[in-house]
This record gives sequence, C-alpha cells and structure tokens, in this order.
Amino acid sequence: MNQCNRLGSKVNMQIMRRLAERSVREKREYGVAICENGSKIELQSLQIGGRNSVHGSPCKTGKRMGSFHTHRDGVPLPSDADRATFLRQHERIACISGKSRKGLKIVCYSPKFYKDGMMLQLNQPACTF
Repeated sequence: MNQCNRLGSKVNMQIMRRLAERSVREKREYGVAICENGSKIELQSLQIGGRNSVHGSPCKTGKRMGSFHTHRDGVPLPSDADRATFLRQHERIACISGKSRKGLKIVCYSPKFYKDGMMLQLNQPACTF
C-alpha cells in the first residue's frame, strides 16, 4: 500500500479538510506532523502559525515521515521555504492545502533525494484529495 493510500484514512482527511477551511476563515496557517506509528499513519502535534508561515513539529509517538500544512490564501504548491523544510526534514510525504478553481484542494508530494541528502526533485503530486 502506498503512502497516499495509508494517509488517506477518513479521520486524516477530515482533520486536513477542517484545518484547510479554518486556515482560510482565520487567515493563518496551520500544520501537523505526519507520523508513522506501526502500520498506521497519524496526524499529530498541531501547530498554529501566522499569516504566512507555520513551524514544523515532532511526532509525539512514532516516527515523523512528513508534514501537512495550509496555505491560507494561496495555491497548494510548495514555496521555497516549504522546499527547504522538505529537504531539512527529509520528508517522505509533504501535503499542502490551498485554493483551486473548484474550492479547497489538498495535494501531497513525495520529494526525491540524492544519497548525499540534497533534494533531487519534487515530483508531480503523489496524490490529491
């Protein structure tokens, strides 16, 4: 089962969707760690950010594999700061919510890295919700 399928549980989708809606309504960014806890993937450690940024957070249990954060009024594309975080954290999955023509959209990316740790590329979205 791929990471997107594992991440896409009903509970995780509800959490991400609610944070995306709250971000637009309150005009601030929110973020959570995506944590691998045995066979489950959980969203943990809610962080409340400012108008244009939110800090990452560690997992309370399990191992951090990535993050989800909101773009309060932007598109769900990674900014330069997002890319730097993906690289620094060696994230296997990085999800961002933002606005599209059809409303709110959540897009997850799977960054690819060189063996020396530098980011090779940020592929096309791995999944969209």
